[in-house]
Amino acid sequence: MSKTAISALSIWALVFNVRLQVKGIWIGMILGVVLQLLALCCMTIRTDWDGQVKKSLARKSDPETIGRTPWRF
Repeated sequence: MSKTAISALSIWALVFNVRLQVKGIWIGMILGVVLQLLALCCMTIRTDWDGQVKKSLARKSDPETIGRTPWRF
């Protein structure tokens, strides 16, 4: 889920369901950023960085993939 969707859901819940009005908008935006931060921290911690380095080195040494990256078309 994207940061925008998380923020929008947080804002909607606090503004309309809890009836915090403008304060709900600010709390919702902050809550959305905090949830995104937690998600990114979890992904960073769970990433196998040694495995990513091995994949990168394998791609670098393969003559067919030199000069190409996975996101280039």
